[in-house]
Amino acid sequence: MSDDKWKQDLDAFFEAQEQEDKRKEQEAIANLNNESKEAAEAATFFHTVAKAAFEEIATQLKQHGRMVWVNVTNNSAHIRVEYGDVHELNFTLRARGRIVYTIERFNQDGKAQSREGFIDRAFNDTFSNLTQDKIIRHTLERYKDNVRRSR
Repeated sequence: MSDDKWKQDLDAFFEAQEQEDKRKEQEAIANLNNESKEAAEAATFFHTVAKAAFEEIATQLKQHGRMVWVNVTNNSAHIRVEYGDVHELNFTLRARGRIVYTIERFNQDGKAQSREGFIDRAFNDTFSNLTQDKIIRHTLERYKDNVRRSR
């Protein structure tokens, strides 16, 4: 390289590095904004749709002598049902991005088990298509299965 070419080459190298750093920074800001939006959507979903569904279930189960606890945070909703000393349901809705999934904890053959799944596998449950009615129907289906299994 001639005496001045190496300086130009070095300047170009640092300029390219600076542009790449700016691109990464802009990408990080866009991801953060997207994550903030998803977090806000999750909080709204869990505090309105999921909470209302679990509270409606709780009201009905309490009329049948069950002890029911509902807990809601910005990124999950949980319902636990007991009857006497029997744990009838331990069910949680959580989110990964905009996808809502279920976690169910139960005892089978004396062993604690955990199972993850979806309410409606065909539609990839999201904040926009998961309704209070779907949550109620699925939760009660899990509840009844657990009660039948525990007898």
